[in-house]
Amino acid sequence: MDLFRILMMLFVLTLHYPVNIGPEAIQASMPAFIVFLLRHFTVIAVNGFILMSGYFLSKSKITIAKVINITLWLSLYWAGLYITFSLLGFGPAFSVTTAIKSFFPIFFGGWWFMFPYIVLLSIAPFLNRLIEHLTQRQYLIMLLLIFLIEVVWPSTISSSAIDKQAGYSLYNFLFLYLVGAHFRKYTYTINKWHIFVGLLIIVLGATTVHFALIHFEFNPHNITNRFMNYNFISVSLAAILFFILFTQIKIKPNKYLTFLRPPCFGRVLNPHSFQRRTFYVSRAVQCAKLQYR
Repeated sequence: MDLFRILMMLFVLTLHYPVNIGPEAIQASMPAFIVFLLRHFTVIAVNGFILMSGYFLSKSKITIAKVINITLWLSLYWAGLYITFSLLGFGPAFSVTTAIKSFFPIFFGGWWFMFPYIVLLSIAPFLNRLIEHLTQRQYLIMLLLIFLIEVVWPSTISSSAIDKQAGYSLYNFLFLYLVGAHFRKYTYTINKWHIFVGLLIIVLGATTVHFALIHFEFNPHNITNRFMNYNFISVSLAAILFFILFTQIKIKPNKYLTFLRPPCFGRVLNPHSFQRRTFYVSRAVQCAKLQYR
């Protein structure tokens, strides 16, 4: 999964690239449809990280000490980056109050990803016990029910859905963790080309529909604003298929992949955005620290 992890990191960079350089520069450099296609493909990055976490952590022993250790690491990185870049002039003006709050991002909302992920880690041992005792049929029925509630419902009738946070939530993390853990518990042999074709159909189909709706200014039930949600049906299915594809691919251990895994974000950070910079480095810390093999 080293290659999958590195690709997810690169996907995060690609997804936020238009935000950093501005939409005008993007439109001048490449066709709008290509931009849409890249965003629809790379938006699966966060979901991919959670799927990968479920795959590894479902077979790992997670203790309170480990959760606290991860929380401290992420908090120190967040605070250190805020203080360093604000003093160097890359971010907002330095504030003592903000600096103190930066040491406690989980309580002051400094980084949306941290709170649901730390909660997920905290309850993972209980989820793992549940996973151990479910039969394959029970597990699949549970996943289908959660998929209907967490993915299909918000993608169709979003106003009445339980998850109103566009997938930036513990609900979505729980679903993806369980999916990743399922493919660790049960081994499936699926034709890789079938998975790849299915992935292309979903991504190209979602891109085409999204692009057409915006081009023709047709937006029933505000659906165009939901295409990039982490729990939108095309995003969830694409992430799961891409993850399944890598469970079917056997890649021999590679020293170069191992070398690139922890520090790869540090070499490609974009200096133009403090928030993106902290997001990237924190994600790198998560990838390097949270996979208990």
